[in-house]
Amino acid sequence: KQLNMFNFFVSIIAPCRNEKDYIKRFLESIIAQNYPKDKMEFLIVDGASEDGTRDVILPYVEKYPFIKLIDNPQKHTPFGLNLTIQNSKGDVIIRVDSHAFYPKDYVAKCVMYLEQSKADNVGGMIKTIPAKDTLAAKSIALCMSHGFSVGNSYFRKGTQKPREADTVFGGCYKKEVFKKIGLFNEKLIRSQDLEFNLRLKRAGGSIMLNPDIFCY
Repeated sequence: KQLNMFNFFVSIIAPCRNEKDYIKRFLESIIAQNYPKDKMEFLIVDGASEDGTRDVILPYVEKYPFIKLIDNPQKHTPFGLNLTIQNSKGDVIIRVDSHAFYPKDYVAKCVMYLEQSKADNVGGMIKTIPAKDTLAAKSIALCMSHGFSVGNSYFRKGTQKPREADTVFGGCYKKEVFKKIGLFNEKLIRSQDLEFNLRLKRAGGSIMLNPDIFCY
């Protein structure tokens, strides 16, 4: 019943490069989303991967009509993000990360809380898990989730209730936001999301962090 309220067409965008070890789990988690498939498109932009990532993606593109693969010859993330936004059809754009995987209600919750909060960008938290069963990997995962290491980065260390934020992981945006303040800064190879959200806030926009939204 809850999904009947979701009348938005959603574009899920994902830049990737050399993610062969993680891309299958990521793709499967997006395919498993319970948001209606006729109201979503999944745009993957590959930054000239050299490790066989494309070979993993292509069978999914052939099998699922809502998945599209876009080439990013510039390789870096901001170019890929802008390509997907420019080629998207959605009223809502959700940025996801190919190094992560997502609960099946992730997209639905993003859209629901975006509509309920009337914010310009809504996002959730990262639950960091070790990539390997080693002491080093476990230590890194612990550090990336602790306030001693990440300061007041609530999307990493967690929050008990929805709160206004300076930035969130990924982000679920109304597409009109990009028409108002522009696209991601292609001069920034890293942290282009932080800069974009700073521009959004300075333009009077609002960003909400909701702990009910999370990924791994």
